[in-house]
Amino acid sequence: MRLIRAKLKGFKGIKRGMGLDTLDIDFTKLPAGLIAFVGPNGKGKTTTLDNLHPFRVFPSRTGSSFYDLCEGPDAQKELVFEHGGVVYRSVIHVDVDRKKQEAYLYRQDGSEWLSINKDGKTTSYDAAIESVMGSEKLFFLSVFRAQNSKPLSAHTKGELKEIFEDLLGLDEIREKGEKAKEVKKHLLSVRDRLKGEIDGLSGIIKEKENKEKRFGTISGEMSSLDNECKLKEKESAETDSRIAGISAGIVKNEAAQAAIARLKQEAARNDTKKQALFASRKTREAEYGKKIDEKTKKLERVRKIADNGHVIREKVEEEKGLSAALDELKRSLTSLDEKERALSSKFVENGKKLDALNIARKYAIEKAEKDMERAKAEALKLEGVPCLESPMSAACKFIKDAVQAKDSLKSLEEALASAKAENPEITGLAEEIAVLNAELTGIRAEMGLKKKETQALEENIAGIKKYTVLLSELETAESVLTELNNELAGLTDEKSQVLREVEKEIEEMGKTILSLHKEISIAELSVDASLSATLISAQKEKAQKAKELNELRDSLSRLHAEYGAIEESLKNIRIADGRMKSLAEKTAAIDTDITEWAILEKALGRDGVIALEIDDAGPAISGIANELLVCFGSKFAVKIETTRLKKDGSGDIIEVFDIRVIDTEQNEGKSLLDMSGGEKVWIEDAVTKAIGLYNKQQAGREALTLFTDEKDGALDAQKKKEYLLMKRRTLELGGYEREFFITHSTELQEMADARIVFEDGGVRYET
Repeated sequence: MRLIRAKLKGFKGIKRGMGLDTLDIDFTKLPAGLIAFVGPNGKGKTTTLDNLHPFRVFPSRTGSSFYDLCEGPDAQKELVFEHGGVVYRSVIHVDVDRKKQEAYLYRQDGSEWLSINKDGKTTSYDAAIESVMGSEKLFFLSVFRAQNSKPLSAHTKGELKEIFEDLLGLDEIREKGEKAKEVKKHLLSVRDRLKGEIDGLSGIIKEKENKEKRFGTISGEMSSLDNECKLKEKESAETDSRIAGISAGIVKNEAAQAAIARLKQEAARNDTKKQALFASRKTREAEYGKKIDEKTKKLERVRKIADNGHVIREKVEEEKGLSAALDELKRSLTSLDEKERALSSKFVENGKKLDALNIARKYAIEKAEKDMERAKAEALKLEGVPCLESPMSAACKFIKDAVQAKDSLKSLEEALASAKAENPEITGLAEEIAVLNAELTGIRAEMGLKKKETQALEENIAGIKKYTVLLSELETAESVLTELNNELAGLTDEKSQVLREVEKEIEEMGKTILSLHKEISIAELSVDASLSATLISAQKEKAQKAKELNELRDSLSRLHAEYGAIEESLKNIRIADGRMKSLAEKTAAIDTDITEWAILEKALGRDGVIALEIDDAGPAISGIANELLVCFGSKFAVKIETTRLKKDGSGDIIEVFDIRVIDTEQNEGKSLLDMSGGEKVWIEDAVTKAIGLYNKQQAGREALTLFTDEKDGALDAQKKKEYLLMKRRTLELGGYEREFFITHSTELQEMADARIVFEDGGVRYET
């Protein structure tokens, strides 16, 4: 991978360290070789280094995500790099507020960028990056070593073995081993299923002897039951014939009973009609009685009005006189009411004026009294004053105010007397109000008398009104009397005619009902009531015979079913016998296949070909690591062990995996896992770089750039220089173009081929 450009936006570390929202680095401005990231702590060096790869992880901050390291809704990481001769551009958009990411990978095609994962989903992006860059785990072990990345010495031996499997590209072999395991597992399940089927078939074949014995006895039982069924069928047919004769008699009975029912229904309907006629006659009689009664009452009323004609006319005339007197009273009341309202208005107006004058007089008296009291109090202050006659007393404000108050007492007494004196205007208003009140009292008394007279006249007129209503009837009374007499005579004749017709209908209906009752009596004599009981007895007998016949048939059916089942079972037993022989042959063949696939599974497993491949890689990686360690002198060498003799002295070899460090000066060795101090740093780094170099040589994976966070802190000055020499040797051996590394060591910064300096406001390049 060759870096071209990196652009980081919205990262907290860069914002805090350099005060930048966006950091843009152009790597084309830098030479090949060792590139140091230089600057004080907290300037964003590690944040930048952690983003110089396309994976969505932060190797120096295990467990952290973009949401922890970025801020705002529009954070972004953009990286342009070349890999395998192709230029790629990865863009990751981060919305921290909504906890949302979109990630895209593009491939350059001329002047255009072609999208590799168009949906922008993180899952499709991660898959696309892995297809281009290879395993993330191997990348961060052999190419990118972060400050807090897990050192080799912290891995278990099992984990180291897995790393070497990834390193050697043994995935295909491991997958084939897993495939062999799956095939074996499938064959085992097939064999178990076949054995289960064989066990089932064995159970079927065991029943062969019993089935054949029963098959020989069942035919005789079936013949005997068949004869019994035929006898029962004959008896049932005889019973059915007898039931048919009884049923025919019952049908005749039912026809007669139906006729009787119809006759009874008709008789009941006619009886209902007869009762309706009785009710109709009663209703008609009542209706005509009511009409005649109404006409009679009306006739009597008209006759009474005619007899009292002179009284009605007198009352009508009297009502006219009373109405005229009532109108005159109402006019008088209206005049009095208007006069009363005018006087009331004047009375109220004068009352308000009188109240206002009394309030003003009271206020004037109270003010004059208060002024008198204040003046008297001021004048009393002169008593006992020795300087009263002195020439200087005129200049004393105290004496001057007291003298003025004493001099004003006479005028104040006169003002008080004037305020208390009788006011002619108040007296005049009071007298006028008294006159108005007397006039109002008289008018209201007169209005009360006239209202009582009015009420008496209205009540009298209301009592006479009923006579005025009768006047119009009086004028037509003579002609109405004749008409009413004729109508009353006509109603009486009509009533007699209608009642005679209803009586005739009642008589005819009675004759019809009597005739129907005679027909019913004759029909009832033809009904035989005993047939129903006889039929029930015959039906019970038939049911019993049918039950017995069904039981025989059920028994025969069961025998037929058993016969068929035994016949089918014997047929299945013959088939099962042949099937079991075929299954036994298949099972034997599958057992052979299982054995072969188990051998293949073991061969392709970790203890087979994979172990052999790792055995082959161990010396090569050890050789590369030792060549790098020469930069530190000749004290240490490493060896990768994949097998070891058992400690029991048996001479047997066991599979192991360990990185051994040989101290050539002390002539002793120990596991890398047991190393400590600064020595472990550069020994482990040499092994890590050796793994990367071997991976590059063997797998043909292009890796033009290495990345290392600060690893030299525990080294002394000399070892730091040797450590940098090892970095250069790594570039030479692997054909790498650059290694980006972070260091705070001035010696290493000066030995670097170029520097990216992190400072307030941005970065600058030193070459």
